[in-house]
Amino acid sequence: MKEEQALNKLRKGDIDNVLTIVMLDKSKEKNYVPGNNMMYGPFGGPFYGRWWGYYNWMYGRVYDPGYYTTNTRYFLESNLYSIRDKQLLYSIQTETFDPASAERMAVVYTNKVVSDMTKQQLISRN
Repeated sequence: MKEEQALNKLRKGDIDNVLTIVMLDKSKEKNYVPGNNMMYGPFGGPFYGRWWGYYNWMYGRVYDPGYYTTNTRYFLESNLYSIRDKQLLYSIQTETFDPASAERMAVVYTNKVVSDMTKQQLISRN
């Protein structure tokens, strides 16, 4: 379908504006979370003088060494276009980290965009 055909179809449907929502990027980040005893000191520090102090100090490094987490980052963009004027009326980009679910992310994102567009008087809630 050509642009004019699509526009005519939208106009016949009594549609004034079109909102697009696109996921621009999705990336994963790996982060290290250190364990409880991650102090580093020079050789001969206060824990080296007696075996028990050294043992207690090193125990946490060996048995609670830390772990890795993976976070997912989403970049989203929305644009509101006027069908009549063929103009961009509104554009927003945002990012989110590790949403509980895709459905929940969609609901929260949509509510925020609609709220912002209402505040800017681009749309009204009727």
